[in-house]
Amino acid sequence: MCIEESLGNKNVFQQLYNICMQAAQEEYGTPISSFVLNRVKYELKCIKKIDYASYYLRTIKLVDKARSLGYKYGAVGTESASLVAYFCKITNINPLPPHYYCSSCHLMVNPDEQIKRYWTVAYDLPDKICEKCGKQMIKSGFNIPFESFWGIDGEKNKYAYFSFVFADYLRDVIMNDYQNYNHGINIVESIGNEDGVLSDLLVEDTHIKQRVYVNKYLSILHDLEELTGVNMDDISYCDSQIIELFDSKKLQNEECLPLLFNVSSWQILSRYTLNKFSDLLSAWALICDTSPWMTRKNKKCFSMPCESINELIGIRENVMLYLLEHNISFEHAYYIMEDVRRGKGLNAYLVKALYDADIPDCYIESWDKYRYMRPKASVITDVKIAWCMAYYKRYYPDSFYVVLEKHHLIGDKVNKRGKKIHYNT
Repeated sequence: MCIEESLGNKNVFQQLYNICMQAAQEEYGTPISSFVLNRVKYELKCIKKIDYASYYLRTIKLVDKARSLGYKYGAVGTESASLVAYFCKITNINPLPPHYYCSSCHLMVNPDEQIKRYWTVAYDLPDKICEKCGKQMIKSGFNIPFESFWGIDGEKNKYAYFSFVFADYLRDVIMNDYQNYNHGINIVESIGNEDGVLSDLLVEDTHIKQRVYVNKYLSILHDLEELTGVNMDDISYCDSQIIELFDSKKLQNEECLPLLFNVSSWQILSRYTLNKFSDLLSAWALICDTSPWMTRKNKKCFSMPCESINELIGIRENVMLYLLEHNISFEHAYYIMEDVRRGKGLNAYLVKALYDADIPDCYIESWDKYRYMRPKASVITDVKIAWCMAYYKRYYPDSFYVVLEKHHLIGDKVNKRGKKIHYNT
């Protein structure tokens, strides 16, 4: 996509508008359905109101650079709540509610009501044939409210910024490009935790702020793509043979994936059977977060009568969606989500609203104890990476272990319990 070098001109918003609408038409056809168009118009109105178009365009340049070099990236912040960001290819996570669309005739269909729940994502939907042209329909949508990024009426715009993970090969390229593009931008570099997995490049000037995390697992996937000839974008997320690799016994026996060496991983997964992609999202959120579900004081949370692991809510947007399902007002649902994800606890007024709506005690008590709750996009990106690793392990085991050895993930590495790690074929 062509973006003018000068972003300080009057055509900035028009450029963003054109990019977005063209992509919407390519994906959903013409005329664009109201299901899509209403969300796009609302977001563009908010973006124009606070002059955020140049921020979007700067970010497009960043991700375009990654794609031009053949490297993968993932959005890990609440920016994936923006449908405009999706159409601009800033994120590959469609925030609309789960739905079907036909890439051939552009027919769009919503799923049956009985399979729509607050946790449902596109990959949970059963396959569907287009009734108009007979082609297999595409499943899309992860159900992320725009307000989780923007707030109600744009109240969070001062704090809204984009966060990405990139393959570590791009680290120097990203830094050099930003410094060459605008000398007023300061890049603050710090090394994160997670066994050296992350390098945090905080890019900021008077108008923008972006976090760029460098993820070695995306570099591993890049190498696996080159060695196997299989692009990770072509991998199906509805493969039952892949989800079997996340079995708790394999985690406990250290026969799993590099991302999942964690005591709490198999402790959580041993309690539930994972049958679909959203189960993995919920499990991953519980594994990674400062979750009261895992503390000794809250073991009763695990004994609550749950039909699915998804009912142990550990993703911030799912808090809001769950409350909306239970007839909590939109404003109350939003502010409860915000207080829970920040670890602020619940004030007496909001607690009363929850009890009045017959929300179970276990939810209220656990949400009041959360210290931080991750955004859905961050969890989706992590699980997609883990899923793709599992795919290559299942179907291309020789290539999988060759690449792991290249990245020094086989041999004398030990996990946090002091146990030597071995990868079994």
